[in-house]
Amino acid sequence: NRSVQYMHMVLKLALKSALEDELVARNVAEAVTPPRVEKPKIKYWEWDDAKEFLKQEKASYEKGHGRYYPVYVLALSTGMRRGELLGLHWKDINYKNKTITIRHSLVQTDDGPLLQDTVKTDNSYRTIEISDKVIEVLKTHRKRQAQEMLALGSPDSYKADLVFTASTGNWVSPSNMDKYFRGAVRRSGLQEIGGLHALRHTYATRMLELGMSPRYVQERLGHANITITLGTYSHVTPKAKSEIATVTDDLI
Repeated sequence: NRSVQYMHMVLKLALKSALEDELVARNVAEAVTPPRVEKPKIKYWEWDDAKEFLKQEKASYEKGHGRYYPVYVLALSTGMRRGELLGLHWKDINYKNKTITIRHSLVQTDDGPLLQDTVKTDNSYRTIEISDKVIEVLKTHRKRQAQEMLALGSPDSYKADLVFTASTGNWVSPSNMDKYFRGAVRRSGLQEIGGLHALRHTYATRMLELGMSPRYVQERLGHANITITLGTYSHVTPKAKSEIATVTDDLI
C-alpha cells in the first residue's frame, strides 16, 4: 500500500546517505521492489439512479423529513466537496448572478468540526454557476431554516449564517453527514456508493459523459490541475460506451 511505499522511499534515501558516508557496505533497499499501489476505483451512480434518489428524498423533505435533501441537490448540481457544502454561508450565494462562491470548508478534527477560512487548494476557491431550480430549492430551504430557528426560540447558538445546520442549529459534523447520507441510500434501496463524496464523483462523471470540456469540469470541481480530473475520471460508463459505439452511425 501507499504507506509501505513511502517507508521504502525514506529508508532507501537514508541508506543512500549512509552509503555515501561509508557507514554501510551497500544500500539493501535498492534490491527491494515496493508493492504496487492499486488506485481505488471511485464509486458513483448512473444518472438515473441519482434522479431516483433525489425524487425519494424530495418526497420525504416535503413531508417534513429528509432534512438534507438540499445538500444532495447542491452536491449533484455543483460537484462541491463535503466540507465545502457544510462550510457554505448564505452570503456566499448570489441569487442575482446565480452563483456560489466557495470560500470555506468544514473539516473533521479530533476536537470536532472546524471551519477553515481557506479551502483545499488555490483552485478550490472558486465561483460556480447554479440554475434557477437550485436557487428555488435553496430559497425554500432558507424559509424552513428560519421557521426552525423561531421554533427553537432563536438561540444565539443557532448558526443562521450557515446554509446547512444540524437540527440543533449547530454545525453538521462531516462524519455525521456521511452517516445521514448512507442511511438515506439504504432507505432508497439503491446501490450503496459510500459517503457523500460519491455524489461529487457522480456529478463529474455525468458532466464528462455529456461531453463537457475536462477543463470546465476541472474548474467546477476545484481541482489543482487537469491531470487530477482526467486521472480520477478516466473510466467510461456503460451508457457512454453505448453512445460511443454509435457515434459514427451518421456515416452509414
